[in-house]
Amino acid sequence: MRAKHAPPPSIADDRSTREWAWEFEVPVGPGTLWEVVSDTSRVNRALGLARMEFRESEGVLRGSDRVLGMEQSWVEEPWTWTAGRELTSVRRYDRGIARAVFAAYDLAPLDGGRATRFRVYFAWTPRGLLGRILVGLSMRWLGRRYAEVVAELSRTPERLALPPPPPPSLAEPAETRLDELARQLRARALDPRCVDALVELVRSGDDLDLDRIAPLERARIVGVDPHALVETCLHATRIGLLDLRWDVVCPLCRGARSSVTKLGELPSEGRCDVCSIDFATSDQHTVEITFRPHPAVRSVANRFYCSAEPATKRHIELQRVLAPGEVALVETRLAPGRYRVRRLGDGRFGFVDVFADRASEAEITITTETLDREIRTGPSPTLRLEGSPDRPTTYVVEKPDWSDTALRPGRILSMQGFRDLFAAEYLAADLRLEVGEQTILFTDIVGSTAFYAESGDPTAFAVVKAHFDTLFTLVAAHRGAVVKTIGDATMAAFPDPVDALRASAAMQAAFGGDGRPTAIRIRISLHTGPCIAVQFHQGIDYFGGTVNLAAKLQSLADAGHVVLSARTFDAPGVRAMLEAEEAELVDVQYDSSALGGSVPAKRWRTRGCPTFV
Repeated sequence: MRAKHAPPPSIADDRSTREWAWEFEVPVGPGTLWEVVSDTSRVNRALGLARMEFRESEGVLRGSDRVLGMEQSWVEEPWTWTAGRELTSVRRYDRGIARAVFAAYDLAPLDGGRATRFRVYFAWTPRGLLGRILVGLSMRWLGRRYAEVVAELSRTPERLALPPPPPPSLAEPAETRLDELARQLRARALDPRCVDALVELVRSGDDLDLDRIAPLERARIVGVDPHALVETCLHATRIGLLDLRWDVVCPLCRGARSSVTKLGELPSEGRCDVCSIDFATSDQHTVEITFRPHPAVRSVANRFYCSAEPATKRHIELQRVLAPGEVALVETRLAPGRYRVRRLGDGRFGFVDVFADRASEAEITITTETLDREIRTGPSPTLRLEGSPDRPTTYVVEKPDWSDTALRPGRILSMQGFRDLFAAEYLAADLRLEVGEQTILFTDIVGSTAFYAESGDPTAFAVVKAHFDTLFTLVAAHRGAVVKTIGDATMAAFPDPVDALRASAAMQAAFGGDGRPTAIRIRISLHTGPCIAVQFHQGIDYFGGTVNLAAKLQSLADAGHVVLSARTFDAPGVRAMLEAEEAELVDVQYDSSALGGSVPAKRWRTRGCPTFV
């Protein structure tokens, strides 16, 4: 074990350093075991280790805990790991029973990858005689605890997981409050499965899962509809069961750098000392919405059993810290796909493209001088990493794709539930927030001038107001949000273009498309593309070329028609939906010199609408 994972010279060359190593066989493959053991907060808790506190200051992560009544504090150096293979960490103590500790996990495949040899190694540099005694006793106890935890894991290889802690006992006032808030949620028009799942999570969930509740990920875990769970969380916030937070997330390490509870308090810029970068929060990926229990119901402390770097950075496949001038050969398990290679604290990066049908090179050399090149190779390449000659170097190999289970502004700002429940929220005047790809829908009443003249203002007002009520209901029912109304026109946004198209069909059916008696006829246009959110007058508006073109396409439609741009038509799921509807489509185009010529589109003549003139 020592040969593979040698401690830094400052630890290895200290004559007082003592070593311990244990080896286990686990009846699952290394990839499966890695998902469990890389979550070091849960591992350390299962082992029975003391809880730890962590704080960052000027790029340095400091930790503290209490062992046998004694305070300990240390500097947590950047971890090294290769996903599915190994991880190492170094702590340098300024207070406690030791001066330093080096720890390592190693996972090697056995039985053709169906099992894993799991090795655990520690090198401690105790502080004085008392430190040597206490470290020795602690390591003998820890070895037994590792054996017990691994044995527990091995008993259920088909559902490998660490045993959860006992559920907490809420104080009577908190339990009473939770029961009352649960009753209020169940009285609302919400998915009862989502309500039950959320209430149970708050009542008995793991503290490590409650600090940042990500509803899309939670929906996947408990098997409920993601949109419905987000809606439930929003309602839970309004009644005081949850707190909502807008987290500013570093675009590189993806850690939450800061949090605010009001959208209007969201800063236009963020800073990550760990990655040594400043970044704009306007990017759609640098803000995530999370929830946590309201402290009056259940207090969740920001405490951990470990800094848990690999588990909180699942996108990072490899992180390696090199001493000045050090060279390291690193075997990887990179599957086919694209990976970004960067040096911590450096804005430059390159890419490694892994192809299934390509042989891996014997070695791929990466240096600080050649960092920004593109490399093509086969699966599981070996990387030769060369450090800077004059200072430590940390290389990172990561998946550049963002998680699809993070709740981002583009999704929540396009939910009618959010706009209704949080109508007072606003954006800071200097913030232009990217909301990603949206499908913008415009409706307009056809022949409104004649309708007003024939009906008179009082009657026309009542009919038009009822028409808006219907549109708002249908937009919300199809997972969108009304952004604004302009006269008798409506602008709505949908994260999913299929939802927008289904809403369009429902709207046309509601206003005469299926022969229903109504004085109102509408036309609809759709376009899909990137948007930004801005504060305009009294509300959060969407702005950009996508909005502009969606409005322009109205000129191609008449009563009962839906015009959709080629971008919307080509979006995933749209063609299949139109085919299922047996939609009658006509090719049309919008001519605009400002847009560089003709913009192709499709016109859908919904059932029962008049022939286009």
